[in-house]
Amino acid sequence: MVGGITILKRIIYIGEVAGDAIYFDTKQKQPLKAKKSKLLSNQKSKNSSRYIIYILLTLFMLGSIFNLLGNINDFYGVYTVGTLLRLCTIWFLEFVYLTFFTHRILYRNLKDAELASKHELGQAIRSNNIWNIFSDKKVTISKKIIAWIVTLAIAFASIGFIYVLYKTNEDGYLLGHAIGNEIFALLFYGFLLFILYYIIWENNLIRWLDIVGKYQKRKLDK
Repeated sequence: MVGGITILKRIIYIGEVAGDAIYFDTKQKQPLKAKKSKLLSNQKSKNSSRYIIYILLTLFMLGSIFNLLGNINDFYGVYTVGTLLRLCTIWFLEFVYLTFFTHRILYRNLKDAELASKHELGQAIRSNNIWNIFSDKKVTISKKIIAWIVTLAIAFASIGFIYVLYKTNEDGYLLGHAIGNEIFALLFYGFLLFILYYIIWENNLIRWLDIVGKYQKRKLDK
């Protein structure tokens, strides 16, 4: 057992193998393994019921949010400070729900992690679904550039969204302006914030590729 693992920033989720989730400790330079969550699977499931459950849970969560914050009719009329406060609360709840749910899936048993072998690390690397977006399973400069572009694009979109809202209000098209169909897109900004958090903190693609690249070049053995 590896004790004292509390700083998740240094622990990267690599993949899964034989019922275990495989991680890499970037400080100690060693692979770790822990029993994976039942909800974590890189294999294509022949039974789609679990995904239906996820969808139902998400819909239930959204329904609960609306019941908590008021009727959907509250989002008709014109934008007010109250409207913005309701939106901020929804974004916060979306972010917290998805972050908690994902964290439990990826790192639930990390506190009980023990050392893994380099062979298990290699198996976990090859099984990760990240490779599905590429044509081969070899880390290259182009793949790292793609990872940076995706990360920066999501970051700029998340930050730019707030700036656009600010400028829109400055130009007189937000507070006091009629609420249109754009409200439905605004309701899900919390999901964008979650994606940004996920790719930077929970499952950083850039750092994942860096570790895999070192493994493939046998630099982790040094």
